[in-house]
Amino acid sequence: MIPVFSLLIGFLITAVLVFFSYKLGFLTISGGIASTAVGTVVLGLGGLNWGLVLLWFFFSSSVLSKIGRSEKEKINSLLAKRDKRDAGQVLANGSVATLLVICHKISPDPFWYLLFISTTAAVTADTWGTELGVLSKSPVRSILNFRKVAKGTSGGITLLGTTTSLIGSLSVAVLGILLPFTHYVIKGEAILFVTLAGFLASLVDSIVGATLQSRYICATCLQITESPIHCNQRTSLKSGLKFINNDVVNLICSLFGSLFGYIFFASGNLS
Repeated sequence: MIPVFSLLIGFLITAVLVFFSYKLGFLTISGGIASTAVGTVVLGLGGLNWGLVLLWFFFSSSVLSKIGRSEKEKINSLLAKRDKRDAGQVLANGSVATLLVICHKISPDPFWYLLFISTTAAVTADTWGTELGVLSKSPVRSILNFRKVAKGTSGGITLLGTTTSLIGSLSVAVLGILLPFTHYVIKGEAILFVTLAGFLASLVDSIVGATLQSRYICATCLQITESPIHCNQRTSLKSGLKFINNDVVNLICSLFGSLFGYIFFASGNLS
């Protein structure tokens, strides 16, 4: 039976939060619609614990996106996305988590919740690392060969960004395991495994970004960019696969968060 009342409450709470997020410049209109759908399902079907974990990812990442805006403006032309999250970004980061909530509703088991916080740790690690890594004063290096690359290059890593990714993953792990609103008792060592799952997934994100993500060259300014449109005209594919854009890479990161969580938790007894 579909819990209509719970979904209604989830919708009302999410709609209010999305409205203020839109006013604060965190979301586009499409991003607001997608966030409302994701939040309604997660909060309505999962409950407060699940909702707070997802909310932590969204608001912490949104706040970090506003830090160092003048510095980030310098590389915006390289990127296909801006600091306002659209529907593609929301669904790339939240669709796997939403599916896990639905699976838990169909067949309640703490295993689904562990996978949920693992995938949320992954997208948090990736987003935190990206938002603060571009502000690093140290050289950006390719995750593949550690050669210097330009700021904003997919697959580029810095010590600041990598450290921040680890902290972001840890923050979700601590929050998800220690929040008192879940019906499950989960052993404390799960924090380590969730942190590792999220962090490793963020490294996969960087590897996929460096190898498979589409990059284009603008015929007008000869700049390399993630966007198929630059200088108001179509760009030419330079490397990567056309159908693998930043949203697809983020979705892959989310999936690997669940995969690593599954590997860590399948043989263990953490609940």
